[in-house]
Amino acid sequence: MAKLVTVRLVLALAASKTCQLFQLDINNAFLHGYLDEDIYMLPPEGYDKAVAPQVCKYGLKQASRQWNVEFTSTLLEYGFNQSYHDNCLFTFTTMIYFLVLVVYVDDILTTCTSEEEMVAVKQLLHKKFNIKNMGVAKYFLGIEIARSNDGMYLSQQKYVKDIIQDLKMDQAKAVATPLAHDWNVEDNNSPLLEDPSQYRRLVGRLLYLNFTRQDLTFSVHHLSQFMQHPTYCHWNVALDVVMYLKGTTNHGLYYPANTNMEITIFCDADWAKCTLIRRSITGYCIMIGGALIS
Repeated sequence: MAKLVTVRLVLALAASKTCQLFQLDINNAFLHGYLDEDIYMLPPEGYDKAVAPQVCKYGLKQASRQWNVEFTSTLLEYGFNQSYHDNCLFTFTTMIYFLVLVVYVDDILTTCTSEEEMVAVKQLLHKKFNIKNMGVAKYFLGIEIARSNDGMYLSQQKYVKDIIQDLKMDQAKAVATPLAHDWNVEDNNSPLLEDPSQYRRLVGRLLYLNFTRQDLTFSVHHLSQFMQHPTYCHWNVALDVVMYLKGTTNHGLYYPANTNMEITIFCDADWAKCTLIRRSITGYCIMIGGALIS
């Protein structure tokens, strides 16, 4: 499964080079893997012979791994290069064109500087795996992708609206910041939540929003420290973040077109600001061609 930072990198590359992004889906992906160990199945009633499948089935713990092995070996046979830093990132480079492909379980995002070669790769994959061509990528892993001549805009508006509706906060008043500067993390008077799973689920959803909403990173970093024993105080602070989202639903990331792909890094740190353990907190951002990657 590809790292989300890798997905952002591919999106930034497509925006910078003004290449079309395409989304592919593998039909019954886990059935394409071959088992490399003996596994026996309980036969149906009336059949008295042991069943030893040669290919993976849905429900087998080996299925996802063997699918990845089969897909990787196929791309390597076609001449792709596998990234050392992310095994789900593949590139194909010649003197004429450059193609990049990233796979997230059975969802594929790919872009190429040559439309003809892009069509050829799709045909090769379809012969092997019977892929479903989803066309130009507009919605990938819950991320909405909008293109223009000036660049690419990424957002998670639908995901944000789903969170607000699930919490029945449609009529809640929006706030200007995700976290109050005077929030006391050591509020020992607040009772523990009766059902901590609701807090964990909400924080998990906020964590996924960090793909396009880096303005939430600091707040979610704080909330994630209390997953084991969350209190009503922590829950209310998490709801404040949702109220902030209500007023900033359409916020996201902008990736400019026609850039030189120059790498720029910013970093900073405070001094012992954590009131729990008095450790310092470091923040950083890595940009490629003006596009925030990490």
